[in-house]
Formats: sequence, structure tokens, C-alpha cells
Amino acid sequence: DDEIKIHSGFHKYLLGEENGRNKFDEIMKVVVPVLAEYPDFKLYTAGHSLGGALSTLFAFEAATSSTLPIPVPVTCVSVASPKVGSESFRKAFQLLEEQGKLRHLRIANERDPVTLSPPASS
Repeated sequence: DDEIKIHSGFHKYLLGEENGRNKFDEIMKVVVPVLAEYPDFKLYTAGHSLGGALSTLFAFEAATSSTLPIPVPVTCVSVASPKVGSESFRKAFQLLEEQGKLRHLRIANERDPVTLSPPASS
């Protein structure tokens, strides 16, 4: 299945519409003017556990945006993060890395159950 699936809870939290807006757009309203004012700045995201998952999804969305003036690569550092999406998401994420649009440092302990779950749910 080539459809990119993202964990429904992570997707809803970051990209779900509430009053016609979502958290990703709200954050970008602040980030884009800063990047415009400081053209040498790059976009970095970071988080631990749930924050790592949201950071990963945020970086993916920023790197794939064709309408936002985001310098590449977008860099994400995630620590002890659950999986964000399906195998198709992973492949799309890796393609962005290969294209130089995204960099990701994922730090995980080998047997940490949080980093091995959950499977994508939507």
C-alpha cells in the first residue's frame, strides 16, 4: 500500500483543524517572518517522546510545503519518539532526506517499547 498513513492522534494534534486553524499553521505564522528577517537561519525541530513524534511530523510537513518559504534542509532531532507513520511515510521521509530537504537524527534505545510503536492508525 503506497498511501502515506500517519498516526491519527499525532495528526489530529498538529494538523487537525480547530476554528479553521491548526497548530502547524499557527507556528508557521511566527516562524516564517523570522526566517524572512534572518535569511541565514535554518529551521530546526526537536522533541522527546510525544514531542519527538510531533517534531518529526512538523519537520515532514515543513519540508514538503510548496507554499512556505522554508530554507532546506529542515533539521529534526527526536529522542525516544514513537513511530509517526506507516512504511510509506518512512519511505517518503527518506526520499526527502535523499533530496536534501530534510535531515533527521533519531535517538532511541534498542529495546525501548515507545520507539517501536505504534503502528499507523489512519
